[in-house]
Amino acid sequence: GDSGLTPQNASAADKFAVREALEALTLMLAPFTPHVAEEMWAGLDDAGGILQSGARWPRADAELAKRETLEIPVQVNGKLRARISATPDTAEADLRAAALADEKVRAHTDGREIVKVIIVPQRLVNIVVR
Repeated sequence: GDSGLTPQNASAADKFAVREALEALTLMLAPFTPHVAEEMWAGLDDAGGILQSGARWPRADAELAKRETLEIPVQVNGKLRARISATPDTAEADLRAAALADEKVRAHTDGREIVKVIIVPQRLVNIVVR
């Protein structure tokens, strides 16, 4: 479908984001397809070539890549039984409590002895029952 966003009605922030993305793409293509990258650079109305511009290789911002919530699988005896949502800094005790409180997990643990709860932070909760 039509998103309705055209260059005429795009905000300054939208235009900046698109330009920044195109410049980064062009710079990353340059080592593999230098001629195409130079043509793209010229199409961005940047004077001179890529090398003459002094443009730097794009840098990733680790802050932007951080996840605010994680979906952590909960296993009972190695079989996936549920998924819980948690923040990356959730304490192991809280992960354990959330996993044991989940209704799907309780269906597989009620009336059985919990031998061990294995927690791999930000990755997995495995409950071993007998």
